[in-house]
Amino acid sequence: MWPLCRWRMAVPLLLVLIAQLSRSLSTNAFLTARGGIVAREAYRPKLIRAVSKTLQKTAGNSLRPSERLVELPALSEARTQEATALIREFDRLYPRVALKQHEMRAEYQAHFRPQASSQAWEEMDPLSFVQLFSAEELPIEGFVDVGSGLGKLVVMASSIATVPCWGVELSPIRAAAAAEGLKRLAHSWRKGEVRLVQGNCLRDLPREALEASHFLLTMRRVGKLPAGTRQVAERFLDLLAATPGPTRTVWSVGKRLEPREGLEHVSASFLRAQWSDAEDVLVHRYTL
Repeated sequence: MWPLCRWRMAVPLLLVLIAQLSRSLSTNAFLTARGGIVAREAYRPKLIRAVSKTLQKTAGNSLRPSERLVELPALSEARTQEATALIREFDRLYPRVALKQHEMRAEYQAHFRPQASSQAWEEMDPLSFVQLFSAEELPIEGFVDVGSGLGKLVVMASSIATVPCWGVELSPIRAAAAAEGLKRLAHSWRKGEVRLVQGNCLRDLPREALEASHFLLTMRRVGKLPAGTRQVAERFLDLLAATPGPTRTVWSVGKRLEPREGLEHVSASFLRAQWSDAEDVLVHRYTL
């Protein structure tokens, strides 16, 4: 029999191999810009699918013993109906962005790689986001979605809070689709103040946006950065810390932020996600 130490080394490798096998058995899902997902049905044996999801949750969404897990309260019937009606308008009016693989690579090389940034195609479920936003304890004096994709969460936020709600998106293709969707939506929906910016969150957001009270960060952690290069999320927090404003709530989707002076991890909540496996994602709530 193998010594216990060898089994401890072998089990993680076995789980990774099972996860890779599950991906190879599934039909490739074609992901478009965040908010426009076109996926083919995938075949996955139940056991492999379950192990795959467990690995995803453990790798990117695990809760540490020192962290407080908060179950968000259910939405009122009125707010649920309002949000559901808005989601139907998204489905009816917003363009579906279908990028081919070579177009995605070209966009990455032109816009994301120079910023040491990552293309994030996934989207948080809008109704789950409304739960998160509605349960917020601190006064909302402005909201910014950093990596806003098609801008749907910005619209959702503006339907709840009577304050300016911003979205900033690095991808010109997704930003253009967001602007077109908002233009179409304006004919049937006039509630809230939405401001969309196409560009780099580190230099293209106006001061008014940086002075907001609530920020949603949906930026992936990027591996193999050049020596001395810091993650975009950490550099963005540098910018916030240097900008006078209220106490900020910072939600980080699917990853923790690096410890820093003044940044406090308050809680975490599981929310529904809308990517290929539709697993829940852990959103970390910080104050800064």
